[in-house]
Order: sequence, then C-alpha cells, then structure tokens
Amino acid sequence: MFNLYVAEKDFTNDKSNLYHKNLLDLANPGIKKVDNESENIMISDFFSKLPFYAFMQTGINKTKFNFTNIVQYNDFMNLVNDESKKLINALEDNNAANKFLDMLYSRFIRENNKAKLNKGRFQNYLLDLDLDDLASIKKENITDSELSTDDEENLKRTVREGLIETKNPNVFLLDDTGFFPNNYNNILSKNTDVTFVYPTSIAILQNNAQATGKSVFKNIASEMSIGLPVAQNNMTDNMKDLPSNYYENIINYYNEQFKFINTLIKDGLPVTFLTSGYGNVTEMPKELFIHLSKELYKQPIGFLNPGSTMYKDMQKLVKNRQGISDQEILDNFGLEEDPFTCKI
Repeated sequence: MFNLYVAEKDFTNDKSNLYHKNLLDLANPGIKKVDNESENIMISDFFSKLPFYAFMQTGINKTKFNFTNIVQYNDFMNLVNDESKKLINALEDNNAANKFLDMLYSRFIRENNKAKLNKGRFQNYLLDLDLDDLASIKKENITDSELSTDDEENLKRTVREGLIETKNPNVFLLDDTGFFPNNYNNILSKNTDVTFVYPTSIAILQNNAQATGKSVFKNIASEMSIGLPVAQNNMTDNMKDLPSNYYENIINYYNEQFKFINTLIKDGLPVTFLTSGYGNVTEMPKELFIHLSKELYKQPIGFLNPGSTMYKDMQKLVKNRQGISDQEILDNFGLEEDPFTCKI
C-alpha cells in the first residue's frame, strides 16, 4: 500500500497558492513538462486525477496524508453533487434505502475494525453499486403482511454470485476448480464487500515472490482478502523444509488471522473460503496442518479442511460437534451391515 503526502510542515497562504498553481500547470496538457508529447499527456492525465485521489485518500480528515488544501476541488465537487442527487432520489424508496444503508454499515464496520492494520492509511468505501439502478430495487406486488419471516430474511440477504451459501449467513464457499486469474477477478468484482481467505506461501506474504495460482487474491484484492501460509518459498514445497523452531511463529500468525476472520463474521461481514482447502494433508508438517484445520473448523467458521479427518485430533473435534459417530449409529440400531458403505 502506498500513500502520497506533501512534505511541507509550514503551510502559508503564499505556499498553498504556489503549490495549487504548480499542480494546475502539471495537469494542463497545454503546458509542456517534457519534450516527448505522449509522456507530456500521460503526466497531465496523472495530475488531473490527483484531486480525486487526495479526497479519496483522507476525505477532509486532518492527517499528515491530507493535501486537499492545495488541489483543485471543482471536478470532485461536481462529481459528488451529481451522484448525491441520484442517491437522494434512490433513497426515497424504502427498500432501496435499506439495502444501501445495510451495505454502507457493513463496510463501515469492516473499515473501522480495530484489527484492521491499515485503517489509518485508507478506508475503502467504494461499493460495486450503480446509483441509477438502486432506485429500481422494490418489493413489487408484495405487502408486508404477505411476507413470512423466512421471506423477510431472504429479501435481506444479498445474492452472492458464484458463491455457495452455508448455514452461517456470513460464511460462504467458493469452488474455484479450474480457475484462472480472470475467473478470480470476475468473482471478486461481483462480490466487492466479501473477504476471501486463500492459501499462500510465506514468501508471497512477505512480497519476496510473485503471487500465482490461488495467491492472486493478494494482487487482485489485497484489502478484501486474507492469506494463510501453507508453503514456504513456493506453493509446492508445503513447508517440508521449514525448521521446526519456526512453527510457533506460523501458529501465532494463524491465530491472529483467525481472530480477525472471526471478528468479521461476528460483526455480520461476509467471508468466503475455498472448497479445495488449505494445505497438503500428506506433505505439510502435521503440527501446522492440524492447527490450521482446527481453527478452520471452530465456530463461527465451521469449515472442514479436506483430508483433515485422517488425524484423530480432528476426528474427535468433528465427533464432538456432530454429537454422535457413525459407529454409535450402528451400535444403537443393532445394524449388522454398514449403511454408510456402498455395496454396488
């Protein structure tokens, strides 16, 4: 993540006016900055967008990153005025208003969560929402008296395109079998308020390796994704050569990430897990794989990591949640043949 700020501690009116004029000149394609014409246009285009960046970065908050006092704000204000009129019109419909405010509230909770490390540097309130279409969201031909409790709950639920619902309304699954980067990009673009949990390597998390495979979540939506390390230097080494004295560090990292994930879910914010799972059950160090699988299975997540039930620790955890085992069913009903085994 990168922030821009002006390294000027003592702003006066004269200095502010000078900076303001300099930025206007840099944004003006008619003023020559470099000899190359295409580069001159590129520079002008960059600085013409700088005011939008300035307001999006800090709003009007007085932090060291705020430099809205020296940028041209006319274009930004024109944009806000036009869109605010659309929003006011859309909010006249109660259903549209509730939908919008629910989305905004969820995003507010996420962006201001105390576990979010970068909340002071940028807060992402961009929603994948067309205000022109918002007003058209209505409960047509249905009165409140005709709605059952289930109907009301279904209307409140946002449709998650490409995601699989679970018993927990804030936990979703994604079957990304055969996915390419453009498939991930498509899913993310349609679920911009969802946090995706993906498997990755230590090197990728530390920016020492290029994000590939499932780790492209880090490139596409770093702020709306959480990486769980299941490899060391590349996604095929499965941490096999990781010294055991580093295990505690990895476990502590898992715990911090799951603390954040659980907070998101409890706050009503959607989180998605990959059905393909996290870590190679036969290759990854047993201690790390079991700890990771346990955290995934605990409430409120309830995700059963593929292959994890080969370990007795996980079998016991699953049995405690189920309340009864397959063997107990056989014993209780006095069955001679196992009904859970296909004989065909």
